[in-house]
Amino acid sequence: MERFKSEMENTQKRTLDVLNELENFKEKLSNEFNGIKEQNRLDLNVDSVSIPAVAFQSRNPSTTNPPSGDKIVFTDTLHDSTHSYDNKTGIFTTPVAGTYLFNVQLCLATGTRYIYYAIYVESTAVTGTLLYDSSERFCSSATAIVHLRKDDNVYIKVPDTNGNALREAGFEWNMFSGVLLNSK
Repeated sequence: MERFKSEMENTQKRTLDVLNELENFKEKLSNEFNGIKEQNRLDLNVDSVSIPAVAFQSRNPSTTNPPSGDKIVFTDTLHDSTHSYDNKTGIFTTPVAGTYLFNVQLCLATGTRYIYYAIYVESTAVTGTLLYDSSERFCSSATAIVHLRKDDNVYIKVPDTNGNALREAGFEWNMFSGVLLNSK
């Protein structure tokens, strides 16, 4: 019985020793994990994961009769978070590389007129449309989502038109806008 009691005490002592070793190991792993977690938090640079606020909106074309082959210059800048739209040339220059959304709305004057217009990146049309109307007043828009490099130029160009095609009156605004969706 003494021998059995002694073996039980030894087994109990070894079990407690193993439990203490496991507890120490658990504490060591927890400390290492918390250290790694803290280091990753410190390594994370918030500026590197945030999307810069890039957006502009302009309206009021410099002429309602843009000649074929010309850009449409929107002279009133309503918003330009990075001062990247030039309302003297009609060109938006991308301040950062990324995926952008651009929209243009044009309001057609009444009468027999047409205007073909497109959103251009550098010298390539990325979307375009033809407006034709013989009697009704209406506005139409075109949208493009494109991936651009820093310093690419985006503008609205009129490859072909006939007559005094645009109307700017009251709440019928001709507009050009763009926003950065994702910077990569």
